[in-house]
Amino acid sequence: MKISSPTLQLLNLDEHSGTVLGSRVRLQFVGDTDYGEWSTPDLYDHLSPTETFGFDGSVDGTVMGSQIRGTMSGDLVYWNAPTHGPAWYCRATNHVVTLSR
Repeated sequence: MKISSPTLQLLNLDEHSGTVLGSRVRLQFVGDTDYGEWSTPDLYDHLSPTETFGFDGSVDGTVMGSQIRGTMSGDLVYWNAPTHGPAWYCRATNHVVTLSR
């Protein structure tokens, strides 16, 4: 599995995985130590110079042409530089996600 985007950053390159079975796909991104309330994500998307979105967990989806559509379960964290820490955090299941190439 290769992630390429000018805004995406994947940490711990040896700790993520992907499985494909027919048109079904499962992507797993392992975050760092769980601090009770939240864990440090493994996949980051730099939305702007001051905003970053992070994720760790799994994505289960279906390949449709050049897209993977599915659900994401794990930890979502949003940072905004002026707050000097997470602006919000969500540990949840079944977020709808679409990945495009």
